[in-house]
Amino acid sequence: MVRFIFFIGLLGSPLLAQSMPQKFYSMLPKATDAAIQKLIEQNGGTPVIENDTVLFLAKSFNGERPFMIADFNQWDSTRGWMLPVDGTDWFFRFDKVATDARIEYAFKYTGGERIDAFNPKRILSFDVETSEFTMPGFKNSRLIRHDAYQLRGKLKKDSIYSAIFKNKRAVAMYEPHGYQLGKSYPVILFKDGTLYIQRMKIHQVLDSLIEAKLIPPVIGLFTSPNSRRIEYVGSADYRKYIVEEVLPFFESRYKASEYSVVGSSRGGLAAVDLVLNHPGIFSKCVGISPAFRPVEIADQWIRLKPTFQKIIVIESRYDADWLPDARAWVMALRAAGTPYEYWEIPQGHNQEAWVHVMDEALIELFK
Repeated sequence: MVRFIFFIGLLGSPLLAQSMPQKFYSMLPKATDAAIQKLIEQNGGTPVIENDTVLFLAKSFNGERPFMIADFNQWDSTRGWMLPVDGTDWFFRFDKVATDARIEYAFKYTGGERIDAFNPKRILSFDVETSEFTMPGFKNSRLIRHDAYQLRGKLKKDSIYSAIFKNKRAVAMYEPHGYQLGKSYPVILFKDGTLYIQRMKIHQVLDSLIEAKLIPPVIGLFTSPNSRRIEYVGSADYRKYIVEEVLPFFESRYKASEYSVVGSSRGGLAAVDLVLNHPGIFSKCVGISPAFRPVEIADQWIRLKPTFQKIIVIESRYDADWLPDARAWVMALRAAGTPYEYWEIPQGHNQEAWVHVMDEALIELFK
């Protein structure tokens, strides 16, 4: 029982130890390297999840202690201290996580970050590979497997010379299957268009939702900034570029019955800033995890009280940096009498989270 008492001492309280996953709690008296390896094998990998408790296990690397960093601790290693398993090179910690959450995480060492070697679920997030797990009550809101979908519409790539920025810029358009020349269609302008096409396969999302008759036939218009830090911070030049250069370029080829804008993170700021300053052009907007600061969107919204058909605000529960901004904007929408939908999703500030909500967001946009 020596090892059992040792673990209780590390945890500081028998009550804390009893809240650990029973799969791990039951093996504490014999927590050898072989026993931990067996636990991982029986569990099908790491982490070990029981109800709302998650057990993380990691080995030292080059003699360095691991720290667990994740969506729910803001990727802050000071909040991810791991305890040693006596007599082994293993470290562990356990955390309470919402039972409907999807979490991305990694382990941090002095020499850098590493994915969980014992978790086969990995994902590319902002061009960096991370580990991923879902809690028992997580709901995958993706309605259709878009990655396996055979595109029926057309994705057309082009470019435009900007006299405002004095450079050439890529644009792309998605045409729905059965597109009729001269007919007016709803148009969705996607900020970070290249990212949305390459990472989120948004043209396939539109295509499959149209095919399933979940949204009407729409045209997708995709633009990307040359510098997000300059153009996606409430830039008047960027707004002018969209309204005076991109839209005339687009309208020389297509007819729009209405314009909506979709953006996430800084792209969410760019989308909201655009519709706020041009409510006569854009009637709907989806802002996903919008990164507003230093732009005071909420104050501007209350002051200007723009008129829209619909605003959809989607924020991640574990997005500590930008969650207050989204909630402040929602309060401003309410104060201004703007029709809106607000969803908080049990994920972090990452591209996969935005992928997961895109189906429902686009469907809601056209209800």
